Amino acid sequence: MARESGLEQVDDDLVLLRSDDPHDFEVLWSRHEEALERVARSILNDPGAAEEIVQETCYRAYKTRHDFRGDSEVGWWLRRMTTNLALNRVTRNHEVPGDLPERAMPGDLEHEVEMLVESEALKAAIADLPEHLRHPLLLHEFAGRSCAQIGEQLGISPGAVRVRLFRARRALAEALAGWA
Repeated sequence: MARESGLEQVDDDLVLLRSDDPHDFEVLWSRHEEALERVARSILNDPGAAEEIVQETCYRAYKTRHDFRGDSEVGWWLRRMTTNLALNRVTRNHEVPGDLPERAMPGDLEHEVEMLVESEALKAAIADLPEHLRHPLLLHEFAGRSCAQIGEQLGISPGAVRVRLFRARRALAEALAGWA
C-alpha cells in the first residue's frame, strides 16, 4: 500500500472523524494513538497514568467528534486534547512531575522536614498558577520541552511561551517569597 501524502491524510482524517461508522473512528485512532501516548507520557512520566489519559482522549474525541470545527488538523486537535487532559490531571492531583526539591541526607531530620514543607509549598504555588501560565511551566521545567515545542503543542509562538514562562516564574517567586 502506498503511503498517503500529508495533505491526503489530513483530508482523510477529517472524513474519518466526521463519519458515523465506528470502524472509521478506529482507523483514525490507530493513526494517532502512538503519538498521543508519547504526549501523555512526556507530561506525566507515568505509563499507567498516560494510558488512562489516552483512553480518556479516545472517549472524549469520539463523543465530541461532530463538534470539531476543522480550524486545525485532526491530529493537532487530538494532541491538544491529550495535553489538556494530562496537564489537568497533574493540576487536579497537585502533582509536579519529579521530586521537588532533592531530599536531605539521612539523619538530618530537621532539614528533611524543612525541604518537604518547601516542596509542598512549591507544589501548591504551581497548582495555584492560572492554567495559561501553569501548562507552559510544567512542560518546560518538568517535561523538558523547548519553547518551540511548547508553542507548537499549545498553539502559540515560542516568544509567547517565553513570556508565559517569565510570568509564571515571577508569580512563583512572589508566592514563595516568605519561604526564602
